[in-house]
Formats: sequence, structure tokens, C-alpha cells
Amino acid sequence: EIAGALFISESTVKTHARNIFSKYDVGSRAELISTLLKNQPVE
Repeated sequence: EIAGALFISESTVKTHARNIFSKYDVGSRAELISTLLKNQPVE
């Protein structure tokens, strides 16, 4: 769905996702979300 909405290939979406997972040292979307929520600045 993401690829279609952005008019890019599915492999491009997978590459970007893999790069983001690597940057945050996570292995799944759920782990990424958990990591981002834990590191969110407090207002």
C-alpha cells in the first residue's frame, strides 16, 4: 500500500524500512515503534 500511495516500488519501501531498522538497531516494526516511544522527548 505504501509503495502504491507514493508511486515507488515495493523493493524501495523495503530498502528504506531495512535502513531505518538498522539505524535504530531493531528487527521489526513493533520493536521500532517501542524504541521510538521510549526515546520520545517529554513535553
